[in-house]
Order: sequence, then structure tokens, then C-alpha cells
Amino acid sequence: AVPTEKNTEEAKSVCRHIGEILKCARISELSPAYHDEMIGFVSQLTHCIAMSLMTCNHTEKLEDYTGDSFRDLTRIARIDETMWSELFLLNKDALLHQMKLFTMEFSNLERMLMEADKEGIKDMMRRSTERRKLFDKEKVEEKDMNMEFKRKLPIPQKIKEMFPISHEYEEKRENFEKEIKDILDGSSDRFILLIGPCSADNEEAVLDYLIRLRKVQDKVKDRICIIPRVYTNKPRTNGTGYKGMLHQPDPHMNEDMLKGIITIRETYIRAMKETEFFCADEILYPENYRYLSDVLSYVAVGARSVENQFHRLTASGLDVPVGMKNPTSGDFSVLMNSMIAAQNSHTFIYRNWEVVSQGNPYAHAILRGYMNKRGQSMPNYHYEDLRTVCDMYMRADLANPAIIVDANHANSGKQYLEQIRISKEVIRSKSFSQDIDKMVKGLMIESYIEDGCQPINGSVYGQSITDPCLGWEKTERLIYDIAELV
Repeated sequence: AVPTEKNTEEAKSVCRHIGEILKCARISELSPAYHDEMIGFVSQLTHCIAMSLMTCNHTEKLEDYTGDSFRDLTRIARIDETMWSELFLLNKDALLHQMKLFTMEFSNLERMLMEADKEGIKDMMRRSTERRKLFDKEKVEEKDMNMEFKRKLPIPQKIKEMFPISHEYEEKRENFEKEIKDILDGSSDRFILLIGPCSADNEEAVLDYLIRLRKVQDKVKDRICIIPRVYTNKPRTNGTGYKGMLHQPDPHMNEDMLKGIITIRETYIRAMKETEFFCADEILYPENYRYLSDVLSYVAVGARSVENQFHRLTASGLDVPVGMKNPTSGDFSVLMNSMIAAQNSHTFIYRNWEVVSQGNPYAHAILRGYMNKRGQSMPNYHYEDLRTVCDMYMRADLANPAIIVDANHANSGKQYLEQIRISKEVIRSKSFSQDIDKMVKGLMIESYIEDGCQPINGSVYGQSITDPCLGWEKTERLIYDIAELV
């Protein structure tokens, strides 16, 4: 803001030039009186409100009861008393005027509460909401970004406050996460089975599947640790088609990202409450992980994402085990580099914060096959492939070397029935080498209620609308076979 009554054109030009250097979003020319009025309202009055909120309640350990909303509102109460007391007094008249207007509005709200004037309160809420929406409309020039900014989504903490989990389930998730880590570091000899639909396209069908899976898990729990893959983001090879529950919580409706975030969180919470399962997902959009960080037990970085630096650095800052898939090219050196990056500390920007990750010692390999230059699926689950990755692991000197074999995707050429044979061949390979036996910690299998797949507009309950999956009867039999073999 530049008060203009006594400013020369040269002075204004200098101010504009400084603003351009500092990349100010807006440079406005205001009269001194209007400048003082606006500063009194948008800056000084808000500081006064924040100070009053922090001093009007003397509850002990108030910080134990506050969430991000209160903390955001009162952040500016931490101020330099010398500087701000002088600023308040210098702009005393304008500030007192703004206080009077605020007090009148607050008194009006107080009156409506005393009179139980529900409609009046709702009307005030509607007016404040409409006015606040104007702040969220980012005006981006076409030359800057070729996209429409539809709406600003709630931050993860807000969603977590709306859909919380209990302390009991926090502890259960941490205990299950510890079970997975014990397998990956060799403390436990159980075998991991990451199993579930190609994509979680229907909340009810997914929960039905998980309830069935829980009954089987209870029977094989001494030998197998089942981690349900409830994948809510679907990477698309050419970018078109159904992109998962995040984009379309209902595959037959238009995309709705906010509804998608809420549906995903509700699905995971239902899974833990109804089945005691803590699920796995693919970390397709790294910044979205915070919406689910307290409900997931495992994440994977996909073949198309594993070469991306942001995915690697984010993996280095996660507490849960992270499976790094080999890239679609099949290059094992890229896979090893991704794990080296994920196991080390990095400084980077995450959700508008400068952060320092601590490195993730439980980042490990997932072999999913690859595509050759002719676009043909090529497997990498055979004994020779496992031997090669083991040798590379030893040379890299990484913590907790571990391999999960994805029995579908390019390893099966998406011939879903081949997953049965591939799973058993991988387990046989373990018997021929101590190194392979030690490093191959589990399998990933795509499975649902019905065999195969259907178009997105199909009506078969519990059948995949993306890649074909094993049906439930074959899945159940395969799990019991694996339990016998390991």
C-alpha cells in the first residue's frame, strides 16, 4: 500500500519498482486515511483479537485442547510488544473505529445467541461464508497457469479433526506397523502378503472383501502377515480413464476431489473398525499422504513414479515401510537408486514447508516386471532376477534389504490367473538360495470378489473395473497354499 497525497510520481515509481523486485502480488495506491483504516482492520484489529483470545481463558494446559484452527487463529498473538504497541498507538483512531465496528457485530451475535435466534445465526454464517469464499478464488493469468483453480481444499489436519480415529486404533496401527517392520528387518520370519483389488472402486464391495480376508488371516496368522492393498489412486498409462476413488468416489459420477478424500478416509476407518486391518495404498500424489498418515500401515511408490525426485524424498520422510517398484523400463539400477534416496536424509519443500527428512530404513524393493522397447510385458520374478537384485543389495549396503514380488502387472502380462503359478515359483526360488530366502519377504497379489474385470459401467458386484483380478475362491485357496509352502 502506498499513501499518495504527498507522494511525487517519482516516489510512486520507486515504490512500484521495489514491489516488482520483491515480487509483491499487488501494489495499491491508497489515500493516507484509507490506508490507516485498512491496516487497522486487516492487521492491527486481528492482532488485538488474537491477543484477547490468548488472555481471556486461564485454563491450565490450554495447548492440550487446541487444534490447528485455534492455533492458526492465534498465531499472530506472538508479537514484538515494543513495535506493536507503538503501531497501535500511532494508528489509535483508526484502530478504535474498527474495534467499535467489530464490537457491534459481536454484540449482535451475542444477542442472537441469548434469544436463540437460529435463523439469524445461520444468516450471519452464510454471509461470512460467502465473503470468505472471495479470498479463495485465486486469479491466475493464462500466461502463468493453464488451469482453473476451482476451490481450495481443507488442510489434512482439518479432515483428520472431522474424521478422527481413537487412541485405541492409533496404538493398534502402530503395533501392526511394528509387525511389518519386524518382518522386513528379519526379526520375524512371517511372510508378507500385500493383497487386494487393483483399485478400490466401491466402498461396500471392498469392505465385504476385507471381512472375508480377515477370516483367512486369523487362520494363517502364524505364517502370513496380510496387508490389504486398498489402492485409492489409479495411475493411468496415457492419463485417461478412471483414476481411482480419490478422483471419483462414485465411478459413475463426475470427479469430486474433496468427496474423494473424505470417502477414502472413511473407508480406511471402516476397515480398521470392522476388520482390524490397517491398509496399504500407493503414494501417487505425495502431498496427499498427510490426509491418511494416521490410518495407513504401508505405502508403495509405483513404477511410473519411482524415478521422480519428489516421490523419493517424500518416501525418505515417512514412518511407515515404503515399497519402491522397479521402473517400467525394468532397470534395476534405477530401483537401487530410488531406495538409496529413500533411506537417506534430505531437505526439500513439502506442503509449503521447508522440511528435513530423516531417511526411511524400511524402504525396500518391489519387482513388478517391465516393458521392453516393443511394449511387451517381461517378467523379473525368476530365480536369476532375484539373484541379481540380492547381489545389488549387498553391494549397495542398504538397511533391511527386502524384496516383495508383485505377481501381476508385467510379471503376469496382466494374465491374472498366472498369479497362482508365479507366487508358488517365487516361494520355490527361496528354497534354492539362502540369500534369496532371506531377502524375499513377501508377495503382492491383485484379488477381488469376482474373477477378471469389467468396463467402468459394468454391474458385477465385486469385480474390478481396472486390471483383472483373482476371484475370492481362488484367492482363498492360494493363501492357504502359500501358508503351507512358507
